[in-house]
Amino acid sequence: MSQEFYARKILPKHIKEIKALEEHYHRRFRFQEDGDPSHDLLVLVHPAQSPDLNPIEAL
Repeated sequence: MSQEFYARKILPKHIKEIKALEEHYHRRFRFQEDGDPSHDLLVLVHPAQSPDLNPIEAL
């Protein structure tokens, strides 16, 4: 998957869903990505090992 495909086709769908959730619940949501540098997008920096921000870690 190229970063162009991701940014044009995949990411907008997630952003649309997040906006709908924010409207419905009247609160802010954050979209956490895997940190793959090929996405080349400005994202919230977070520690990869944080159990609070990395729900799959416990699995």
